[in-house]
Amino acid sequence: MVSDPSPLVIAHRGASSCLPENTIAAFRKAVDLRADMLEFDVWFSKDAVPVICHDARLERTTNGMGFISDHTFETLSTFDAGYHFQSGGEFPCRGLDMCIPSLEEVFKCCPRTRYAIEIKQKSPALVHAVMMLVEKYGVEEQSIVGSEHDVVFECLREQHPRVRRFLSRKRVCLELFRYRTKRAARLNALSVASIPVQYMGMRLDTTDWIKYLHLQSIPVFFWGVENAEIMRRVWENGADGICANDIELLNRVLNRNPGTDPTIA
Repeated sequence: MVSDPSPLVIAHRGASSCLPENTIAAFRKAVDLRADMLEFDVWFSKDAVPVICHDARLERTTNGMGFISDHTFETLSTFDAGYHFQSGGEFPCRGLDMCIPSLEEVFKCCPRTRYAIEIKQKSPALVHAVMMLVEKYGVEEQSIVGSEHDVVFECLREQHPRVRRFLSRKRVCLELFRYRTKRAARLNALSVASIPVQYMGMRLDTTDWIKYLHLQSIPVFFWGVENAEIMRRVWENGADGICANDIELLNRVLNRNPGTDPTIA
């Protein structure tokens, strides 16, 4: 179980409300705002470097084109990851040398925080590469690793049984079925549920569902929480972590003096 503070303030793609998402600048800003955890997404570059970006393609967040997997890390580093970021109708981050970082760069620049690492590809090789870096930098106890893809969950469970891992979408759906049909849970130790507030028309932030997961010692993180009312509701209903773009708003809702010892017990 993730230790106090509860809920954890999780910076979704860094401090992405005020700086370009999934950039070193956004991660450093989140640390400055004393977020408890950085959340980000990992892909393989063409030359098998784990890199940080949410989308498979480059167009939404950079001035590059094509799939991440079609470019070497050296080439990816030349694209402007602040190109499309807007604030007040302006593009204040263009030309500021904000680029797609590698996972290794994130570990180097923010070594004392927690990490929520989303593996985007169905690739055991990428899982292995991510875990090699997690072990190299000694951040096993600070990291939760996972994916919506069940093949990644199984790879982590079988090959890295001591790492905390997010339940795949399939596993969450199976537990929802068992919960709604009052069947016994079948969850794995060291698992964490990272879920939206609502899924297929069904609310997932109810106290009963959260208690069901807590009875299995499964922490519950909610993502996509972007207004104060929902932040407050999931907190009051027992969320263990809240993943948001606006870290300052979340800290205000939680009445926090932001900042804690950034470790996982």
